[in-house]
Amino acid sequence: MALSKVGGNQIDTVSDGLTVDDDGATVLTVDRATDNGAVIDIQKDGTSVGSVQSRGSAVTSVIFDPRSNGAGITGTTNSIMPTNQSGAIGDGTAVVDLGASGYRYRNLFLSGNIYLGGTGSANALDDYETGTFTITDNSGAGLSITTNVTPGYIKIGNLVFVHFYITYPSNSSGTAASITGFPFSCSGYDYLIGRTGSHSAHDMVWQLNGTAAIPYYNNSARVNSDLNGSYVLLSGSYYTTS
Repeated sequence: MALSKVGGNQIDTVSDGLTVDDDGATVLTVDRATDNGAVIDIQKDGTSVGSVQSRGSAVTSVIFDPRSNGAGITGTTNSIMPTNQSGAIGDGTAVVDLGASGYRYRNLFLSGNIYLGGTGSANALDDYETGTFTITDNSGAGLSITTNVTPGYIKIGNLVFVHFYITYPSNSSGTAASITGFPFSCSGYDYLIGRTGSHSAHDMVWQLNGTAAIPYYNNSARVNSDLNGSYVLLSGSYYTTS
């Protein structure tokens, strides 16, 4: 290792590599006095390829690409923010993407919201999930309902999309028909459209309340025998408070 000195003990150049080592203590302190700016300039063949900067005399900025339209990051209270190639921050100033086409991050784990198209509560997406559920008789008649296609759902925020295909057993029950098992409780009342076979009223509206639904035709609730041996194809969406 060769050291070149300029002005007393100030080291201007270190050649052939430098190793700084300490045991159980701060290894290196680099201090820029008076103003903010580059504390460490990282170069390749004499050209800057990045830097570590001080900002606001309180936080650190790291510049990864100092070229035009380059990018970096900086810190603030409870946040990491993007910067441009000079370390400037602000909407419209630091126009930085996370990843790129063909260079994608894999998974993103968040405990809060994603804000799309704006920063207000109306732009917040707080939940997305998919899954399955099971439809059962809720009339009290103890009917065994057959699942032809596993019921599924997609939940985006507080909007739930559901679909299922079931068959009612042969029965003569005069009890008001009702099914339950929907994955999230409905906020108030909502309505789903179902196609019912083996019945003159093929198109029924199902009124959803909580996690249960009741079939209606001509504004009248139907009984189990109206669905005697019938298939029910149902899909639609409803709002939930979950």
